[in-house]
Amino acid sequence: MPKTIIDKDLSDKAKLALSKLKQNGVIANRLKAIIAAHNHGVGKVSEVLDIDRTSLFRWASKLNNDGAESLINVAKHKDGIKLKNYHKEQIAKWIKINPNITRQSIVQKLKDKFNLEISLSTARRAMKSVGFSYITPRKHHYKQDKNEVGKFKKKSSI
Repeated sequence: MPKTIIDKDLSDKAKLALSKLKQNGVIANRLKAIIAAHNHGVGKVSEVLDIDRTSLFRWASKLNNDGAESLINVAKHKDGIKLKNYHKEQIAKWIKINPNITRQSIVQKLKDKFNLEISLSTARRAMKSVGFSYITPRKHHYKQDKNEVGKFKKKSSI
């Protein structure tokens, strides 16, 4: 492979500089993508920039209807993530009290105690982040001979 000035280190530096731009960088990149799509076509730009065609169309529609400020990513929650550390600490306490607690129970308890509504998948991720893991028994194979299993257990317990 021929030596090039654009190597991994330079790429990482560019990503870091772009991340420091935050919202201004997002707007600039989306505007550049719209301009390039006009000049070179949506298909080629989406392939080169590795973005979906529908994203380009959505950005163009937002720009056309609401202006460049509409291209900023809007946070879903005013103060960051929905599930805070004190919520996770409470989930850990509930798990310590009852290790057989279900995701549905966690969701309901959070709703009752903190007036916080989360999905079951968010509850599962929170339970996993506090160190909880589901341990489920293995299923028996339908062709398994129960007599052979019993003999094996007797032999292996000696």
